[in-house]
Amino acid sequence: MKYKLLINFLALTLSLSLFSQISADRPDQTEGTYVLKKGNAQIETGWTFEENGYLNTLLRFGVFKGLELRVNTNLISSAGDMMGLFPEIGDLELGAKFRLLNNNSRTKISFASNLSLPVGDFGEDGILNSLLVSHDLSDSFQVAYNIGYDKYFENQERRGDNSVFVYSLVMSKSFGRLGAFIEFFGEDGTKESDSSWDLGLTYLIKDYLQADISYGNGINNGSSYLSIGAAWNFNLKSNK
Repeated sequence: MKYKLLINFLALTLSLSLFSQISADRPDQTEGTYVLKKGNAQIETGWTFEENGYLNTLLRFGVFKGLELRVNTNLISSAGDMMGLFPEIGDLELGAKFRLLNNNSRTKISFASNLSLPVGDFGEDGILNSLLVSHDLSDSFQVAYNIGYDKYFENQERRGDNSVFVYSLVMSKSFGRLGAFIEFFGEDGTKESDSSWDLGLTYLIKDYLQADISYGNGINNGSSYLSIGAAWNFNLKSNK
């Protein structure tokens, strides 16, 4: 009887710990299926070093059950100003994520839609839509993928038209508070098709605070980047 009570207590403690752990959409390119609970908010931010350095910040707000609102911003520095002393404002994305299938199953499905507004010199106006799917193969191993279709309001010179197919596939593994992932992602336009890979690590400092580092490289292009960042989850109604 004592052992049964102990096992039940440990199971409850573990479930509460896993439930409270943060679920972030960075640092990989694949957006997760998790939707913030109503009343919770999350800040995900990081600096990326590549040809143009940029600071990306994603703000997420749980407004209803199964629905979160999102604001995504970028501050971009030119190649000669990688430290970000004179950044320019990049595109602004306003959007939402909807939970379509959860039901405590190992397969989860969500849908994300964003409106891209060209508020700076680097912006492209359009509507970005993605179907988000994840499969929990075990308690610590997950495979997830995104399939998306971006529709821009004007033809994009590099891609060749105003429609772009985007995709990503990520495999992630957790080792307690440490997580690791490897990912394949890309986009396909009329003139150009770019494919890349990346890998990275996350570390859960607190149940509500996570740090990350990632590295990516192009498969059929010359892109290469290093990114470091963090994610912070908090309750909007909390007085702490």
